[in-house]
Amino acid sequence: RDPQSLKALIGIKGAPAAAPAGTPAPRPAAPPPAAAGPKPT
Repeated sequence: RDPQSLKALIGIKGAPAAAPAGTPAPRPAAPPPAAAGPKPT
């Protein structure tokens, strides 16, 4: 929970500093279904 660790985490995960420390880094804008594979509609 040290500011240094937080900075490292933010740098590694690229998570916005605004995100709470206890929150798992927000997924990169949830990849579109197309990225995961064509989804039969």
